[in-house]
Amino acid sequence: EDEDEDEDEDEDEGGDEDEAVSIIALVSIDCRFSVWSTASTRPIMAGQHFFSQFLTDAAWSPDGTCLVLASYDGTVAVVSFSPATDFGGEVMDPVET
Repeated sequence: EDEDEDEDEDEDEGGDEDEAVSIIALVSIDCRFSVWSTASTRPIMAGQHFFSQFLTDAAWSPDGTCLVLASYDGTVAVVSFSPATDFGGEVMDPVET
């Protein structure tokens, strides 16, 4: 019985399916970037070799489906996501503070 319980916990890594999660983009000085979900211990995606110099900025599109990345070398890249398949659900409007 203990094995079955452990398997259920592994499958339900993100907790309650209705629970809101955050999607976070990280950029680094070693020319790499990654996109993470608070519902997982593994990145949704990771990228390298797109830029020749360090990344200087990252921003999400207003609808949350595209990530724009800028590098010191002058390169700008846009990464598109499908929220239903890549993020596990639809993107909600940001909460205004």
